Amino acid sequence: RPDAILPNLGGQNGLNLCALLYKQGVLNRNGVKILGTPVRAITNSEDRVAFKKILTDLRIETVPSEACYGIDEALACAKRMGYPVILRPAYTMSGAGGGIVYSDDELVEVFTRGLKASLIGQVLVEQSLHGWQEVELEILRDEQNHMITVGAVENVDPVGIHTGDSLCVSPMMTIPKDVQGVLQQTAYTIMEAMNVTGSMTVQFAYDRHTGRIVVIEGNMLA
Repeated sequence: RPDAILPNLGGQNGLNLCALLYKQGVLNRNGVKILGTPVRAITNSEDRVAFKKILTDLRIETVPSEACYGIDEALACAKRMGYPVILRPAYTMSGAGGGIVYSDDELVEVFTRGLKASLIGQVLVEQSLHGWQEVELEILRDEQNHMITVGAVENVDPVGIHTGDSLCVSPMMTIPKDVQGVLQQTAYTIMEAMNVTGSMTVQFAYDRHTGRIVVIEGNMLA
């Protein structure tokens, strides 16, 4: 019977358990407080649909994608987007169950795996940004809306290779300073809108040829 819990420090399992205990009313019944980030911010970051809606409301560009809950729905989505597509299960750790697929057969296999891995049975079917570069910022924010950038990471491998498997460089070495400024301001805007208190990592895709920047995802892992 703890007085409080700090889910951010528990990794993906900590976030998932906190969301589940809150949804079931266990925390309220036992008077257990959630320290740090509000549970709504956790669920909004982990639920791909909710996170995308927040970014859309903020007029922040995201990767074209659709949340799917069944194979037929996912196959239809991939047909509209054209292969390859990237599958991103919701509420999973280190991209577990997801991946890039190039055909219907591969989609069925990976989607089935991702559906089992997802806590809420949701997999995002996302348009592949082949050749784009992945970059990410880790931000800290307090209740008074003070924010600092803790880390700025440039992935050596392109978008599609999961961050956990990719070679990374910190600080960013080849990203122009003005682009880094845009990335930081965008991450700060997201943190404030979601009322995150604590740590959040925001991942971006950057096209060097056009200067276009889109948000891939955000997560609360500390």
